[in-house]
Amino acid sequence: MHQQYDVLIMGGGLSGLTLAIQLKRKVTRLRILIAEKAVHPAPEAAHKVGESSVEIASHYFENILGLKPQLDNELPKLGLRFFYTLGDNLDISKRIELGPNDFPTAKSYQLDRGRFENALAEQCLQLGIDFQDNCKVKDITLGKNKHQVTLVHNDQERSVQTNWLVDATGRMSLLKRKLKLAKPAYHDINASWFRINHDINIDNWSETPDWQGRVKAPRRLSTNHLLGKGYWVWLIPLSSGATSIGIVADAKIHPYAEINTFERAKVWLKKYEPQCAQIIDQHLDKFQDFLTLKHYSHNCKKMYSADGWAITGDAGVFLDPFYSPGSDFIALNNGFISDLIIKQYRGEDIDARTEQYEKLFRTLFLAFCPVYEDQYPIMANAKVMSIKIIWDYTLYWSGAALLFFRDKFCDLAFMDIAVTSLQ
Repeated sequence: MHQQYDVLIMGGGLSGLTLAIQLKRKVTRLRILIAEKAVHPAPEAAHKVGESSVEIASHYFENILGLKPQLDNELPKLGLRFFYTLGDNLDISKRIELGPNDFPTAKSYQLDRGRFENALAEQCLQLGIDFQDNCKVKDITLGKNKHQVTLVHNDQERSVQTNWLVDATGRMSLLKRKLKLAKPAYHDINASWFRINHDINIDNWSETPDWQGRVKAPRRLSTNHLLGKGYWVWLIPLSSGATSIGIVADAKIHPYAEINTFERAKVWLKKYEPQCAQIIDQHLDKFQDFLTLKHYSHNCKKMYSADGWAITGDAGVFLDPFYSPGSDFIALNNGFISDLIIKQYRGEDIDARTEQYEKLFRTLFLAFCPVYEDQYPIMANAKVMSIKIIWDYTLYWSGAALLFFRDKFCDLAFMDIAVTSLQ
């Protein structure tokens, strides 16, 4: 660890690791430090959500960061798949199903987050990025492109200076807390999730020939959603052989106290998703971990500053996991941050650009809010919800995904015309 860096990234999770790789691939001379409080390598059964990546994030990982070798160790994803409530939910073959018949042209992946982030940390080291685990942030003194950060690394206190400071600390949100930037998000939903170290294969839930023959590729490779009034349950396979299972529910319909422990979550599943519960009960000896979040949506007043600080990942904003957008927001946010850092490093004035990126990111976040807010009560309605999902897909591919794949978000002249034409 040195005393001076161009960029110090607080947090060595998905958002911080990918930002460091993006910066280093663009400017190899950048001196980058990642300070990660946890000890590495991380356990494979990591207490993290966000295994399901969709197309923007997958394009970011594979084509912008050059992570195809790491992605080849993860499971290919058969898109998003939805099963609507029908009767007692004991026979999946009778439930209305919405999902792809075969793998879409645009790739996406199911990420085993512990394994994937360990691979990213190794990639950072290979690129010459200073990655320090067991390294906690004790104090931050902000200046104008000259910040001092006190770190405690392996119980030894160190003080380092950096031109840019990036908060990628997840829900710890160190900078957001320090600068009092927390802002409420009015989407009030709770979640609990756990992992079972067994391949819970949804393809085996019914032997009905018509159901078995309806989809060419294995359904288990989809991010499978079991939908009911006010809730959805996810089933995500992982490359380690484990399965991630999550409950996401509107507290007005399903109180948080019903899902906030593993025992309560099991009782809740037996009531609303009994077929799923029966399968899980057969493999309780393979239980790995459990985590829960109350009021998980959150917002942030400011994400970027020309004075040399920025916030990325869950440290800034998070909306809802229904369409797996978390890593999409990381891709968009890291693109803005890396562009600001590199332009300033090369001597350009970034004041106006910083304001434009702030406005653009805020516009994107607000545009996605209505996709989720007050939508949980209709999730049991197959007809209405299917139309909504198809409409949301259309907006995604004709808007954010199209712009990202064409590398237009940092083309502010183009974006100014695009945004103006929509107003």
